[in-house]
Amino acid sequence: MKILFVHYGREHLGIEYLSAVLKKDGHDVEIVIDPALFCVEDNVIHNQFLSKLFSQKKQITNKVRTFNPDIVAFSPYTTTYKWSISMAKSIKDISSAKIIFGGVHSTVLPDMVIKESCVDIVVVGDGEKIILQVIDSINSETGFSQIPNLHYKEDNQCFATERVNACSKLDELPYPDKLLFSETNSVFEDYFIMTTKGCPFSCSYCTESFFNKHSDLRGHKRRSVESVILELVHAKKHFNIDRVMFFDSILFMDHEWMESLLAEYKDRVQLPFRCTGHVSFVSDDMIRLMAEAGCYNIDFGVQSFNPHIRSKILNRMESNETIERAFSICENYKISFDVDIMLGIPEETKSDYELVIHKLMPFKYLNRIKCFNLSYFPRLQISEYSLEKGFLKQSDYEGLLSGDTTSWFHSSTIQDPEWIKLKECFEVFFKIFPLIPNWLSRVILKTHVYRSFRYIPSPVVIFAQLFIGILRKDWRFYLYIMNYIKLIRKLIFG
Repeated sequence: MKILFVHYGREHLGIEYLSAVLKKDGHDVEIVIDPALFCVEDNVIHNQFLSKLFSQKKQITNKVRTFNPDIVAFSPYTTTYKWSISMAKSIKDISSAKIIFGGVHSTVLPDMVIKESCVDIVVVGDGEKIILQVIDSINSETGFSQIPNLHYKEDNQCFATERVNACSKLDELPYPDKLLFSETNSVFEDYFIMTTKGCPFSCSYCTESFFNKHSDLRGHKRRSVESVILELVHAKKHFNIDRVMFFDSILFMDHEWMESLLAEYKDRVQLPFRCTGHVSFVSDDMIRLMAEAGCYNIDFGVQSFNPHIRSKILNRMESNETIERAFSICENYKISFDVDIMLGIPEETKSDYELVIHKLMPFKYLNRIKCFNLSYFPRLQISEYSLEKGFLKQSDYEGLLSGDTTSWFHSSTIQDPEWIKLKECFEVFFKIFPLIPNWLSRVILKTHVYRSFRYIPSPVVIFAQLFIGILRKDWRFYLYIMNYIKLIRKLIFG
């Protein structure tokens, strides 16, 4: 059977795994990608005119005509759901293929997604096992009622099947189909690998909390050390990869497993790597072993240094002392680290933004402050809290259900115009902070000079970020630029 994935954005590990499973079963799989250059989801370079100029909608429909698939599959996030529905409607007009939606947004709101006229089937939760059953059912024309975790249409009526945990044993999955994204993403320069599914924490703003609440769909699972190492050895041999990015929510929760992984990695892989960590699992011995094995950067999600906001609103229980201790240990072993800070959180104040600067001043190995606007997603605790407290309008919440998030991706849902201006000022301050000496940062805070930062032209801020990347020898900035050049060249010249 011929399956065409339609994707909006960068590399997607979930699609790579699905493609590998389908190809192993003998199916013909291809992908068509709109890389979403300069679109509203691009948090570095966003330009509406350039986004339209580089749109690939026409090329996608042309691909559908030439490939003539039996199934067209989408795996959207909430932020890409509206684009996916728009694209699916265009495809439905020119193709008789079954259109399947999976992914996070579809899992959270399957009852709404299946009501879309262009959607035939919705897969809830992990799809590696379910997709093969769906294909067998289409081939045999036996219907979908006996396949779990589905919402589907029959005679213009919507049906739902039983929910079960259909997560595959991770060691049994084939290696992800990296070649699928190789033409539009630098997949071999920075090799993304997954060692776990799920996360034991339930932060109020994260979709992992939904999966934890509905544990019948998926639990927290981890691959064996040997499975991970064999994939990396294979990638190193066949793709000549340069660096590794462990794409787990938190890599080093299980210290015994991690110590075993690092020993094998140091002996058999020997490549620089980066990962996402959690401050609560940082220890002196762990960071020392990671540094010896080639770890050059850890990304920590802090979101706020206000303990009340962090614990009561974001459902994160670590203390500021734990956070600062983790950063100090990274400093001792000369591992750079990124800090995620969330903007637009309910109840935050100007003092919370100033506190970020004060808390991070002592650390020389801070690579960058990655600031994000709070993105509300459907049926999550923080969305319901913000709706109840009036931080989120009813119309905004209803918009979430249809994926209408673009209005606040860059501006958030803050209603107060003066607060919006203040947030924009600190957003610039955070982005250029690694270039500013501590004494000058103190002066900026004391004199409130930061209130004028929102007037700094965006190209200047982008250049400053790139300069920070060069100064800190951050490979990702180089990779980001090269990826842009590669994509633009491909889109212009083919």
